[in-house]
Amino acid sequence: MSGKPDDDANDGAAPPSYDRFLALDRLLALQQPITGAHDELLFLVQHQTTELWFKVLLHELTSARDCLAAGDIGTACRRIDRGRRIVQHLNGAWPVLSSLDPAAFAGFRQALGGSSGLQSANWRALEVLLGNRGEPKRGDGKPAAASQLLDQLRGEASLYDAARACLARAGFTIAPAVLRHAPYGSTTPDAGVLAAWIAVYRDPTTYGDLHRLAEDLLDLEDTLRTWRFKHVLVVERLIGRKSGTGGTSGAGYLRGLLELVLFPELRELRDRL
Repeated sequence: MSGKPDDDANDGAAPPSYDRFLALDRLLALQQPITGAHDELLFLVQHQTTELWFKVLLHELTSARDCLAAGDIGTACRRIDRGRRIVQHLNGAWPVLSSLDPAAFAGFRQALGGSSGLQSANWRALEVLLGNRGEPKRGDGKPAAASQLLDQLRGEASLYDAARACLARAGFTIAPAVLRHAPYGSTTPDAGVLAAWIAVYRDPTTYGDLHRLAEDLLDLEDTLRTWRFKHVLVVERLIGRKSGTGGTSGAGYLRGLLELVLFPELRELRDRL
């Protein structure tokens, strides 16, 4: 948390109470359904809480990247693992949203206008932090919502950039150009990075910290893939093959994202070992 949740929460007189510390008066006032539909509150709260967890996920994975840059692989791995657990927690929330009746959802869906989860600046920032730098091809042709954090992350190293830099510091030959970020959706493994990861996996005793890093990154990607898949299932359950509220995107577009590979060398090496 940043800033004081209440003007007098830290005035030195007494510790803040539970509701003051969490700023519950303001937090619980943020849910403002715009229709009279019973299910709209559930839909609203699930998306708001997801954005809060995205905020924590960005916090953890940005710290993990910075720890890797500082050579602290152990702490970075703990932060990556926490990130995986956060996504795992989010995966567990999808069944709640899938409990919406499609007819009831249709009753308030039009009130959402052109808003769409694809416009989430937090999610786009996560994509960039993980290495997807360019704008993805949105089904509606519009870029994701901009944010100051998103612009900042585009100019910095990604989490995977930092991991590849760790390989270079360990003595592996990595082309300087490869240590800079790859374009969005790039799934072509780099030969030097691939050879380095293969060496790490063939000698985990010598490269124990790098081996753990590779496995933690892959665990994170697997959990994110599960998140995308569950997203598709919920969209198909609620609206079938219809377009999403943001435009022509929908279940078909989301299914295309299931093929996205974040760390291509870590996938490719399974075919080479």
